[in-house]
Amino acid sequence: MYAGIGTQFGDFSFGKQDTAGVQISQMSDDGQIWTGDQKKFIAAGDEQVNNTIAYSNVFADAFSLKASVIASDEKNENGYGISGIYATPFGLDIGLGYAQNDFRDLDNGGNVVDTGTADQFIGGLSYSIASLTLGGTYTQGTYKFDNSLNEDFSGVELSGTYKFDNGFRIMAAYAKQELKPESGDKEVLNDFVELTGQYHFNKSLRTYLSYKIDNRKAEYVDNNGNAADDTLRLGLRYDF
Repeated sequence: MYAGIGTQFGDFSFGKQDTAGVQISQMSDDGQIWTGDQKKFIAAGDEQVNNTIAYSNVFADAFSLKASVIASDEKNENGYGISGIYATPFGLDIGLGYAQNDFRDLDNGGNVVDTGTADQFIGGLSYSIASLTLGGTYTQGTYKFDNSLNEDFSGVELSGTYKFDNGFRIMAAYAKQELKPESGDKEVLNDFVELTGQYHFNKSLRTYLSYKIDNRKAEYVDNNGNAADDTLRLGLRYDF
């Protein structure tokens, strides 16, 4: 929940809402289930964050500017971000954003084991022509720990959607996110292809069939001993 006010100088709001960088990550966030990981690296670039103060405005019907500040209740969790998207007259949107916030590194018992700061740059492109929409985003940044070595992260997402006149849509997406410690081996957080067919009964009700091909299944095992595997999902969604 959030509340705000619109003025001739832009819109101001406060509450649990998207931070400024989300408008960039959404340029490639067309998958039904699994995409959208670009915005999960740091809180100041994520969606639906508590205690967020946001500003947005559109200039000359072409440039969308957003800025946000996280005024957290917790120590070492404040942050800020800014982003902009320029919409060209020929269907190409170009976006760029930056976010920074403090963070706390917790153990399994919820105890603080380290603190630090993190920053994130994100850029995106989106192109629409007739019924086809293509999008791509790239992000990179660094976790700067106070008591340990830094860790770099990066991510890329590509997506495409085609809308048929009968309410049917097909979507394809590719995503890969990596974490590279200053000392040690690189960790592949995600590496997959998603294929989705979706049918809209009306503006509120849709059904979908989505297949995720996990490219890590040959070598990846998570902390619980589970190997990566392909996934098939059938879903029904209603939007209020």
